[in-house]
Amino acid sequence: MKKISSLKHTQAGVTLVELMVGLTVGLVVTGGAMAILFGNQKMLLEKGRWDRTQEEFRFATTTITRLVRQADYFEEPDSNNELVINFDRSQRDCLGVAGLSSSNTLKLDNNQLLCIRDNDSDTSYVLAKNIGNLEFSYGIQQSGVVTYNSYFSNGTTVNTAVKNVLNNITSIKTNISIAQNGLIQQPTLEFIATSHQKSIMANLSSGDVYQLTEEELKKLQEEAAKKKAEEDAKKKADEDAKKKADEDADKQKALNQVLALLKVTYTPKGSSIKTVNWSSLVDKTTEIPQKTDVEVTLEATSLNLSGWNLSSDLNKNKVETLPDINTSEKKYPFDPGNGNKNTFSIYLKYGTITQSTITFKTTN
Repeated sequence: MKKISSLKHTQAGVTLVELMVGLTVGLVVTGGAMAILFGNQKMLLEKGRWDRTQEEFRFATTTITRLVRQADYFEEPDSNNELVINFDRSQRDCLGVAGLSSSNTLKLDNNQLLCIRDNDSDTSYVLAKNIGNLEFSYGIQQSGVVTYNSYFSNGTTVNTAVKNVLNNITSIKTNISIAQNGLIQQPTLEFIATSHQKSIMANLSSGDVYQLTEEELKKLQEEAAKKKAEEDAKKKADEDAKKKADEDADKQKALNQVLALLKVTYTPKGSSIKTVNWSSLVDKTTEIPQKTDVEVTLEATSLNLSGWNLSSDLNKNKVETLPDINTSEKKYPFDPGNGNKNTFSIYLKYGTITQSTITFKTTN
């Protein structure tokens, strides 16, 4: 009989150290994969934002070029990053709509290209975002050379070389750049657009054979200076007229205040004594019996009447000065004397200038 020997078997497995090493390797691989995934997603998002910015940038440059090409003339801007374009209403405006506006203002505000149309000037339309710099300059043709100058040469100082020929500008140079994450990206794009409409009307395209000579430019500048002088003279005349109108209104207001305080007591012909407001006797001759006094009464008031006075042609040396502040009623008598059919007037004056007059005629 054979003796069978028993073999001792141990269970196969991994140690704790091997397990931890495996977990660590797994985490590293998983973390790397996640980092690649998130990196790709961030890159795709960044690329999407950049693509949208570039698309807005292309739209901005295209819109500026289109509007300049159809421009009839340009108006004075408020800054160098603003362009005011006037065109035929039948042309498409900055929103691509025809028949509504005939003037569009393009301007940069808070890294946005805005458009303001004259038919709804209270609304600003955002044409493009993420615009870093935007500056417009105007092409001046002289002696066969086109030079581009900003409207404002230094801050708010107007460049007269541009201002004097603004109505004959046919081309605009635009400098524009993109802003990403609040930072202006380089390089800055520079492009020139020429107004086809203006070139046809004025024959002044930068690509045309004809260009302004120094003599013609000087003539345009003289005409512009003459026009400005006329505008300044008209503005001053308007200001003077307004100032005079305001002064007249103030004088009339003061006169009305004084007249409201004056009453006149007299005896009409064939009637008994009566008291009426001064204003009711103006612009007419009132008949009174001879030897009857006319008395002007000034009511009490806190109004300062300095400079006002009453006088009459009965006694030209007699002037009744109204008080600075009249705290009680005051009476001023005027004696017509014994004259028959004599006419006399009582004058309310401010200084030496008559403001209002009442007239009486004596009878038997």
